[in-house]
Amino acid sequence: MSPLPWRSGFVEMYHRTSSGWQIAQLLTDPEGALGHFGESVAIEGNVLVVAQPYYGYVPGVTGPIGRLVVFDLVGGQWQFHQYLRGFSAYRPSTSLFGQVLDFDENWIVVGFPGDSDSPRTIEYAGAVLCYQRQPDGSWAFAQRIAPPPSSSIPDPGWDFFGRAVAVRGDLLVVTAYFGSNGPNSGAAFAYRLVGGQWVLEHQFVNPAGLVTGRYSYGTAVATDGNRVAV
Repeated sequence: MSPLPWRSGFVEMYHRTSSGWQIAQLLTDPEGALGHFGESVAIEGNVLVVAQPYYGYVPGVTGPIGRLVVFDLVGGQWQFHQYLRGFSAYRPSTSLFGQVLDFDENWIVVGFPGDSDSPRTIEYAGAVLCYQRQPDGSWAFAQRIAPPPSSSIPDPGWDFFGRAVAVRGDLLVVTAYFGSNGPNSGAAFAYRLVGGQWVLEHQFVNPAGLVTGRYSYGTAVATDGNRVAV
C-alpha cells in the first residue's frame, strides 16, 4: 500500500485447503473510494470488517471522515453488506477512526484515539464507538464510550483513550497510553456488558508507575473473556 493517506488499498482473503493456503479473493472498496482500505481488519465467523480510516480525505481541503466496510461470506464469496461511518462528538473530521478495531459475534468495537472531549477541553482524549448487530443482520451504532474522568491529565492532557481495544463475549478492554498514573504511564479499562450497555468494571494501572517513554503501557491489549494481557 502507498504511504500516501488518500490511496485506495485492498484486502487479500486466503483459504486453507488440503494443499495449503490459497488466495481465495481480492477485496477492494465497493465504491472504488480512496482512503487506505484495509488498514485494519477483523474477522469472526462469516463476517469481515475492513477499516478505511482515510475515507473522505482531500489533501489541503478536508480531513478524513473514516468508515468501516462490512462483508458477509455468502456461498464461499465475500459480499459487501454495509458501510459504518465514523463520526466525532466534538471534531469536524474523524482522524484515526478505524485504525483500531475488534469484533466478536454481536459487537464491532472501534478505538478512536483521535477524538476530542470538549467538556474536558482535552484534544485527543479519545473515545470508543460500539456497533451492535441487529436482528435483521445489519449493524447500528449503539454506544460511545468516553475516557473515564480519572484517566485525564490536565496538562497536557492527552489520553489517547482507544489506542487498543479487545472484545470477547461480555468483556471489553480499552487502553489509554497517555493516561492515569502520571504523564505517559498508560492504563487499561475493563467494561462489562450490562443491559445492552458497556459499563466500567475495573481499571488496570501500569505497575511500573510513571514512565518516560511516550508509547508504552497500553499500546496493545488482548482478552479471551476471562484473562487480559496489556
